[in-house]
Amino acid sequence: MTIRFAANKTAGVKTVYVTGESGSQYVVQFVRRAGMRRVSCSCPDFVYRGQLKATHRSCKHIRAAQTELHNERVNRRNYLASLELQSEQLEDYSDPKFECKL
Repeated sequence: MTIRFAANKTAGVKTVYVTGESGSQYVVQFVRRAGMRRVSCSCPDFVYRGQLKATHRSCKHIRAAQTELHNERVNRRNYLASLELQSEQLEDYSDPKFECKL
């Protein structure tokens, strides 16, 4: 499965394109707004079984997109933490011959 994020301009909406093993591309959409959370997939499994069974709220494409979104958040958090650590290390470095006199 390959996963590609869309460049959404709408606040609270995240669109992900998931290409399945068969080569078919499906659109997974996460909507998070005040008082509303919704997830949908354009695959037949979600569309047909999801409508027939109220407890069926997920498919393998949604689970793959959720995993990728989680990994993206963790990677971003780790990257920002490393930048903060580098900034602290630079602040700790002081060499009198490189001091700037104003």
